[in-house]
Amino acid sequence: AVVSTQSTGPLEILVGLLIGALAGIILWVIPPPSYGKVDSRLRALLILSLGLASVFGMGYLGFNGSGPLAVIVMSLTAIKGWGEEELVTELVDCLWTLGEPLLFGLVGRDIQFEFITPEILWKSLIVIFVALVFRLLTAFFAVSWTGLTVKEKIFVSFSWIPKATVQAAIGSYALAVAVEKGADAAYSRIIVTVAVLIILVSAPLGSILMYFTAPLLLDKVQSPHRHLTERAEEEEEGEEEEDNSVEEQAA
Repeated sequence: AVVSTQSTGPLEILVGLLIGALAGIILWVIPPPSYGKVDSRLRALLILSLGLASVFGMGYLGFNGSGPLAVIVMSLTAIKGWGEEELVTELVDCLWTLGEPLLFGLVGRDIQFEFITPEILWKSLIVIFVALVFRLLTAFFAVSWTGLTVKEKIFVSFSWIPKATVQAAIGSYALAVAVEKGADAAYSRIIVTVAVLIILVSAPLGSILMYFTAPLLLDKVQSPHRHLTERAEEEEEGEEEEDNSVEEQAA
């Protein structure tokens, strides 16, 4: 069983990469770019539909880990072919605003406090804080060669502390699998507990650290491209004035 599980992991990754890349390439040409503004709405609908189809379809075929990976790869591939798609982003953001409360509500539903013993609680907190230390160090070294100052690197590390969405999305997955297979759900409930504790601990901790350390670690500087932005705004105002004058003369 262990060998089978180990061999399934790489296979799921490969299937997720292939399906996601194929779906993203399909979204380059469907719908045709000639649709104009409607094109963006169709793209948003298609990317959401294909995302749901990937998750549920891969799960039905037994590749549970391939679906989420395919969604990520599909989105990255699609945006490479689309370029800037602000309308698609806005539409997906609106849907996410509706779906986010459902996501966190569902993971909260799986919490059963009678299973949370003091031993599980303090062990979970130790695991969380040790993981956060490694996360802080990883974030710091990840931006070490980007030209940021030490203070800015520390602030970037603090900004990596809040965790919520991924934990809420996959936290209850282990419990769902255990219930589906009729296995002992004790360890799965611990995983759900840790996922919720990560949200409760890291989200407020990271927000508080960023709020209070921002004035100490960051310096407010003028953007080097500000003059270009101001020039573009002046040109737009000049074009609007010209259009208005032409309309007045025509009237």
